[in-house]
Amino acid sequence: MVACIDDIKTRIETVKNKTDNYESKINMYLDAVNIVKKMIDGVTSDIDNLVEELYEFFNKNMTLEMYLELKPNMESLCTAALKLYVRVRKSVLYPGFKTSVKEFHSSIDGIKEIIHDLDLFLIKLPNNQRFQLLSEKLNKIFE
Repeated sequence: MVACIDDIKTRIETVKNKTDNYESKINMYLDAVNIVKKMIDGVTSDIDNLVEELYEFFNKNMTLEMYLELKPNMESLCTAALKLYVRVRKSVLYPGFKTSVKEFHSSIDGIKEIIHDLDLFLIKLPNNQRFQLLSEKLNKIFE
């Protein structure tokens, strides 16, 4: 009977130790989720601010030469951000910061959009004959 009681007490202690161990691992997991989430949120905010600044600069005085200098860096940034997006989507931590990753993806779309817009307004439209004719007509109207 004493052996049975000792066995149960030993198993209780084992369960307690396992519980403590798992709680510690869960806390480490949650800490990791919070750390990565804050980092993703920070990068998202930085990208959003950059896109906003680029649009403001574009609307004021960006030249084709400036854009051609910036474009490779913006494309490189977009590629790096997409690689990070794919990686964090596959992470076991992903469920812990799913909303942040979705917001990050929206920021990546902002980079793609400004690259597209700048290509359109600084490269494609100025070389489009129909656009040039329309622009000339509008300029004559407002002279």
